[in-house]
Amino acid sequence: MSQVPVEGLVPPSFAFEAVATRATAQLLRADPFPQLVAISAPPGYGKTVLMGTVYRELLRRGMRCFWVTLDDRDTDLRSLLFRLRTALGAAGVELSEEMVGPRVAFHDQAAPIDAMVRLLAGLSSNDVLFIDN
Repeated sequence: MSQVPVEGLVPPSFAFEAVATRATAQLLRADPFPQLVAISAPPGYGKTVLMGTVYRELLRRGMRCFWVTLDDRDTDLRSLLFRLRTALGAAGVELSEEMVGPRVAFHDQAAPIDAMVRLLAGLSSNDVLFIDN
């Protein structure tokens, strides 16, 4: 049974072939691949297309890639943590109970954040996280 891509956990598909840009080429030639890349441009400039191209190429090279798409409803840290947990869990990364969040009335509100930071810091150098938007 083939797995159906879940919206927001893979880059969107486009009805056009992406144009190879200098930014794409520079990213894909980087050795080692940078630990952090931030892409900033006005809407419509192709950030998602660029990231999707890099995502697919890194998958082709054998790297494990996680994709998170945020939307206008994702306005706080809890939303980001939820999206990260969903993407990592869908990829088979084992999530700790601490990441799920409060199960008791008086809990450490920073515990899920700390747990996510520890998890992300412990990922392999062959793991790449893309956060779109």
